Amino acid sequence: MIPAVQRLAEFVEAEVAADRLPGAVVGVVHRGREVFFEAFGFRDRARGVAMTTDSLFWVASMSKPITAAAALLLVERGRLALGDPIGAYLPQFAGRSVQPTVLDLLRHTAGMPEGLLGDSPVHELYADAVGDGMTDLTGAEFVDRLSRLPLLHVPGAVWHYGWGVDLVGLIIESLVGTSLGDFLRDEVCGPLGMTDTTFGVPDGHRDRFARPSPPHVLPDLSVARFHSGGAGLVSTAGDYLRFVRMLLAKGEPLLGRKTVEYMLSDQLAPGTDTSRLERPGWNPGHGFGIGLAVRRRVGGVPVPGSVGEVTWPGAGGTTWWADPSEDLGVVVMAHTTADIEPRIQGTRARLPAVAASDLMRHHPACRQRPGTRRRADTGPHTTAWRGQTWFSPPSTYRLAPMTKLLSAEARNATAAATSAGSPTRPMAIEAPAWAVKSA
Repeated sequence: MIPAVQRLAEFVEAEVAADRLPGAVVGVVHRGREVFFEAFGFRDRARGVAMTTDSLFWVASMSKPITAAAALLLVERGRLALGDPIGAYLPQFAGRSVQPTVLDLLRHTAGMPEGLLGDSPVHELYADAVGDGMTDLTGAEFVDRLSRLPLLHVPGAVWHYGWGVDLVGLIIESLVGTSLGDFLRDEVCGPLGMTDTTFGVPDGHRDRFARPSPPHVLPDLSVARFHSGGAGLVSTAGDYLRFVRMLLAKGEPLLGRKTVEYMLSDQLAPGTDTSRLERPGWNPGHGFGIGLAVRRRVGGVPVPGSVGEVTWPGAGGTTWWADPSEDLGVVVMAHTTADIEPRIQGTRARLPAVAASDLMRHHPACRQRPGTRRRADTGPHTTAWRGQTWFSPPSTYRLAPMTKLLSAEARNATAAATSAGSPTRPMAIEAPAWAVKSA
């Protein structure tokens, strides 16, 4: 086994042996090839059921990059403009003088925070109004309540994790006329061969769902009342590796090369307050792209890595990262509400640099005879879907129509809002009666 990959495997084995992790599935892709894919431990420790590579996991916030890719697909088709105010797609917001753009939703600069991530009065309003979103409200109720809440800050001024990508999922539904799940199945997951990526666990496959060990508890996805583009997907390690492979292949066979380049670029403007993103345990040294964190620098970050490396983990214990400069991607699927991410950092730190060199030395897929030129490999990019073969050679790319993607980000009355107070001052929008606690 490749030394760096072996270290990752040994880490997971040690976590299982110490009963800190019931089980996991780990996959690694390099230069378009799957070079490691293995299951560890138990899918259901209480019943003694071993983990398998086709086990299902709640990927939580790892849903966000997939929903973001779906939004960019609509941008390429000219149906969505990231610079538009969200009221152009969600009428409930149309009457507000200050509106985030769709881009603000995707990069977490909209001013709509998850309520449990702060203790300000505005955070409390969001916590009371929407709860955890998908299990408490329908999509229409979710939009209606958010539309009547004050913004935490001027759109674009501050990075703060929030409900933006859930709203993007509902915008997608409004544009395509189907559920987000159906659109992802037909237009994103289907072409990529991600047949096990769905909202909730399908009937007949519940035995494949990995169970966390007590006292860890996962949300009951069966009671979700709308398709949460921010946190609602269930997937497998193999499926998510296909998504990561698409990003590393510059979008093939799903998105145009320039679209993926844009997705993986830091979208935070100079001067944006990123203090919440820089906190320990979050993503120090990172900016934010379209639905994912983007590494800004090599130094000043807790672990080695490459500028341009992208990631965004899930709250249930799943994580992934991709290093385009090394053409390397890693997916780790586990179910534990304990924070696996800090413990995996030591091994993760060595993987991008060490694994790449070891892969090039030892793995047959990466060897090249002296004096020969590497040919584009077609294998991993070929998927049969709806009677068609979805493949374009890596040297040939569809160019995205970028005119709408790069349209102006003008926001209604932003200047007026800024002059009314500091960028981080909550907007003066009266809270609705149902959102105010009684004494």
